[in-house]
Amino acid sequence: MSQSESPIVTFTRKLKEHKAFRNSPNRKLIYLIYLKLLLSEPFRWVEQKKYRQELRNTDPGRAPVFLIGHWRSGTTYAHNLLSKDPGFIYQTKYQNFFSDNFLTTEPFFKPFLTRIMNLFDPVNQWKVKTGKTMDLDTPSESDTALIAEISEVTYHWAHLFPRASKHYFDKYLFQEDISEKELLEWKATMKSLVNKVHLRNREGRLLLKNPGDTARIEHLLEIYPNARFIFIHRNPYDVFYSNMKLWTNVIKTVSLQTISEREKKDLILYVYNKLHQKYLEQRQLLKPNQLVEIGYDRLIDSPRETLQHIYEKLHLPGFDKALDHFMPFIENNAYRKKVSYNYNPEDVAEINKYWNFAFDLWQYPKLDGEAFEVNPAG
Repeated sequence: MSQSESPIVTFTRKLKEHKAFRNSPNRKLIYLIYLKLLLSEPFRWVEQKKYRQELRNTDPGRAPVFLIGHWRSGTTYAHNLLSKDPGFIYQTKYQNFFSDNFLTTEPFFKPFLTRIMNLFDPVNQWKVKTGKTMDLDTPSESDTALIAEISEVTYHWAHLFPRASKHYFDKYLFQEDISEKELLEWKATMKSLVNKVHLRNREGRLLLKNPGDTARIEHLLEIYPNARFIFIHRNPYDVFYSNMKLWTNVIKTVSLQTISEREKKDLILYVYNKLHQKYLEQRQLLKPNQLVEIGYDRLIDSPRETLQHIYEKLHLPGFDKALDHFMPFIENNAYRKKVSYNYNPEDVAEINKYWNFAFDLWQYPKLDGEAFEVNPAG
């Protein structure tokens, strides 16, 4: 979205560009998006005018902690777990869904929205298919705020228009062929979002989770030179199948176009490979106390020891105080160890071919192409 046009204009332009309105399988979603934008528009203008100067002068203080790693590698679980530390603050689902006006609308509109959300089919379908809570106070992925306010510079356009997904991922996830103006807009938007969360909470260290940031460490350091990063990896086979499930749910619930199963596989293979190559190139920019790498299985199997390692490696205070807040969440999520997938030999062969580096780097056992049933954490 350019600064001279409203989100409604930008969204309409995107629909026309992708010829998505007439043939969309999710036309109800289009109407819901328009409804949300119409309701939000006056509050967006009020918030811009009321808080513009205050946001410019806001300083988060302590360096944020970024949770990174490929989708379905355990970043959401780690985000929900670490958010139990009362020393952290984070973006909530409401704050991301109404990112351009939550300082104005949250006190009166959030309770109302909580009551009516279950009336909408897309919300119910998403909860059932993904098993995720839609509690508006729970942590949320930072980049979803950009698509909620119809920003031009978010890769989430790939989820609405999957036929153009490679274009959007290359430009706004991997930030290739992105203009200087667009890059500056992305930085300014992300900084403003972070400042708003800090302004809303006043105290605490920001905990930000976004898989896309795995490829954007270089630019995040330009905004927050002392930022900390927690990178989470997971068995590549499990990541592949979990992402196939995720993309199927995305297509059914939030996409305005459809793609084939083969196209889903190719996209997952491509993004995983490129995301991690970007990460491996940029992690060299970080000091030893700015990065910790952990395996998802280790976090599930040895949560206390893994959390302590994270705090010590990143020089984060407050582990002993946070432990009592972590343990109930850990105990309530013990079921995650029991999820399982069936591996297809053809898929295994492709994963071995395109993601070979990941098995070597993080020491995951590579299969020989036969079908196996395993027990990954979902």
